[in-house]
Amino acid sequence: GGSGAGKTTLMDVVAGRKTIGTIRGEILANGRKVDPNVWSRVVGYVEQLDVHSPCITVYETLHFAGRLRLSEKDVSDEECLALVEETISIIELGNLRNLVVGFPGADGLSIEQRKRLSIGVELVGNPSVLFMDEPTSGLDARAAAIVMRAVRNVANSNRTVTVTIHQPSTEIFEAFDQLVLLQRGGRLTYFGPLGEHSSALIEYLEGYPGVSKIKPGYNPATWMLEVTGGSMATTFKAADLDFPDEYASSTLKVQNDKEGADIAAQSAESSGELTIESRYATSFSTQCKMTLKKYFAFYWRAPHYNLTRIVMTLIIAVLYGLVYLNAAKPVRDGSESANQGDVQNVLGLMFSLAIFNGMFNCMTVMPLIFGERTVFYRQKAASMFNPQALALAQGAAELPYLLVQAVIMVVIVYWMVGFQLSAWKYGLVLVVLVVLVVLVVVAVVAIVYGSRRRWPAHPSSLARSLTPPPSPQVLLLSADVRTVHHPLHLSGADAGHRVPQPAARAAAGGVPQPDVDHIQRVPRAVSANAGRLAVDVADQSDDVDPLRLWRHAACGQRRAPRRLGSRRRQLDGHRRRLRAGVLGI
Repeated sequence: GGSGAGKTTLMDVVAGRKTIGTIRGEILANGRKVDPNVWSRVVGYVEQLDVHSPCITVYETLHFAGRLRLSEKDVSDEECLALVEETISIIELGNLRNLVVGFPGADGLSIEQRKRLSIGVELVGNPSVLFMDEPTSGLDARAAAIVMRAVRNVANSNRTVTVTIHQPSTEIFEAFDQLVLLQRGGRLTYFGPLGEHSSALIEYLEGYPGVSKIKPGYNPATWMLEVTGGSMATTFKAADLDFPDEYASSTLKVQNDKEGADIAAQSAESSGELTIESRYATSFSTQCKMTLKKYFAFYWRAPHYNLTRIVMTLIIAVLYGLVYLNAAKPVRDGSESANQGDVQNVLGLMFSLAIFNGMFNCMTVMPLIFGERTVFYRQKAASMFNPQALALAQGAAELPYLLVQAVIMVVIVYWMVGFQLSAWKYGLVLVVLVVLVVLVVVAVVAIVYGSRRRWPAHPSSLARSLTPPPSPQVLLLSADVRTVHHPLHLSGADAGHRVPQPAARAAAGGVPQPDVDHIQRVPRAVSANAGRLAVDVADQSDDVDPLRLWRHAACGQRRAPRRLGSRRRQLDGHRRRLRAGVLGI
């Protein structure tokens, strides 16, 4: 079909990859309605974008996908390796098996080689049905022919291959056996065999009055779209017919419906229902083993990432040592010149070391996680492994390099600053620094991969979602006012709550607060009307700023709210600060 015909949407629905919208009808396998969890295990889906981990080889990519998609009970490790070898021969990448995949357009595999690798990643899972979304898009004629030869090899291995394709050449178009032709809006125009040299399709369309005859040597795919109105007519005039309606009343549709019903009935009798014991084909220990093996190799082949961190740690350690040179000697030797400032300087140094290492590694690991996140989404849709296994593996792969950074930092700073010459204290500082850095980095990895929330697709939107609120007023929207120890609901006109009195809070174990008996109620609603913010204040006294009470409560401050002299000034201040805080998000 042409652009906007719904080819990819239909394939996503049939493959079980569509997660939004309303789906009507039934998808049958073996004559029975499919279970999405089971269906994702028995089918393969080659996406239009070729996304792979750049720092592992072709063989490692296929072995990783094969072992995690093939059941441990049914397929041994030797059989899995044999299937990997067979897949490499089918996609014709045997001479590139030990080549690192690399980054698109930079190094490693070319575009068509990456496409064949994408086919192999799905094929190595031994699927019964393989879906491909426009595998020839963006390829030249030679590369497209190579990819389609690999697709033909997959079909010859007794598998069903379903492909969406846009404006194929004659050679590529006639390589298919069956055709589903869609018009804009997903309307079915033709469903049936192509025939030799597209004879069946041509005979069907030319049977309608007003359809121009195809010229000898003309591309039947282009002719088909032009005469049916699926694309702009350049050579042939579009027939004045509603082809979807014509197909709906044709004998071909009657034959297809009858054949489909017969196949579903026969399959239901001769085949059992598709079932699986668990969502994943392998145990959690195998998932951890394979992901650990992958990411240790990944990190070892990423010197641009690791060397940058180590060199930066070395430079910062020297700078810290020079800034705090011998700062700890007066405290260590018990000198009379030592004072409270010296102790605070040493404590600040240790705090700064931990914060720098933790936050610096958090910032440097983000681009790597962004790159692997898209690969993870594809693997998750195929039910390859539990996301927790990936989080643990990537966190564990970070440990050796974090240890090297901590050792470099402590070795340089410890002696330049002049801490005590004690082995156990030196080791204690090293252990504390390593633990803090590891906790921070592993927490970031676990949040990204282990959370059920789907992160925004673009790094900038992710950064915005991670950015803390720019003003204290935003914290009010979380309905968590810790100072008053009472939830603050901002929805509804009657959402005001009385502030608990100091005696009640003290009896409940809370921290005693300044006396605010003169406050009867807090502001009870924040509403937006025609772009203007308004604050409805109920039962307020004239000399209390409730917004300032909110700000102190949300920030955990314990000072009493500042008093204002005029109610008019008070309300004007509320509106001004809310407008600046909320509209500035």
